Amino acid sequence: MALMFSGKFTVSPDVISQQYLEETILLNVKSLVYIRLDSLAGCLWQLLEQHDDIETVFCNLIEQQKLPKQQLEQLVNSCIGNFQRVRWITLP
Repeated sequence: MALMFSGKFTVSPDVISQQYLEETILLNVKSLVYIRLDSLAGCLWQLLEQHDDIETVFCNLIEQQKLPKQQLEQLVNSCIGNFQRVRWITLP
């Protein structure tokens, strides 16, 4: 499996994040919708906030997490697809 997404993206300015124990909580301040992410998905979100390129995010995730590349590809594909669907990130 390969990454389904590539290139630049933008994180919505309406979404704020907060670390709490092993979770990351994301809140859309306009819609008041929130989600809780486990530590792995939370790490991905933190990288999305720090970078603007999916490949850079993925490379950093590989360095930080000691998991098989295929498992990380599945996580990135799933999360980015979900974040894009709810408009928490935008791909050009």
